[in-house]
Amino acid sequence: MKSQYFLVIGILIVGGFFGNLLRFSANMPERGPDFNLIPNEIGGYWGEEKFFTEEVYEILNADTTTYRDFVSSTGARAGLFIAYFKSQRFGGSVHSPKHCLPGGGWRIEKISPLEVELPGRPSMVINNMLIASKSHSSVVLYWYQSRMGIIRNEYMLLLDRARNSLLLRPNDIAIVRLTVDAPDGDIDAASRRGVALLKELHPYLQQALPFGSSGV
Repeated sequence: MKSQYFLVIGILIVGGFFGNLLRFSANMPERGPDFNLIPNEIGGYWGEEKFFTEEVYEILNADTTTYRDFVSSTGARAGLFIAYFKSQRFGGSVHSPKHCLPGGGWRIEKISPLEVELPGRPSMVINNMLIASKSHSSVVLYWYQSRMGIIRNEYMLLLDRARNSLLLRPNDIAIVRLTVDAPDGDIDAASRRGVALLKELHPYLQQALPFGSSGV
């Protein structure tokens, strides 16, 4: 009986130790993102910074965000959204598009992995999401990025947070989302436009993020 008692006490002590370690041990990042490094004119697109309502920013609970509305000379539209969290602790969690978009009236039709070939760099695998509303469809290319590199799966965010904390590394993270409209219903063409624009944006994204060179 005594051995079982001490075993339970030992488990509680170890569990409490690691729980506090994950909560308090991660170092804070030395710098945040600089979204001014992302150009507004790129790849035949012209972008403009847009802003959300205060209510939306409160829901996002991010430390820094940017949203660029891009339009090409042919009228094609794309929206770049980045939210940066300097810590994944104490409610600073990343909002998954799987939850946010349906709340905004979008219906998720399909989610699949997409490998993007990058000039002179290793390819990266991101999420390719098809969403639809009553009026039209859009393609959403998105991923999470941390000190450990590209993350596709929301569940892997938990592992990433624990690993960074145990290694005493900063726990900051960003979500990058590029939404490309397909008003004519041509999903393949919208996806190709999105990938082409993403390839143009990628080096600037990596410069803008404080951990941009990690894992990609």
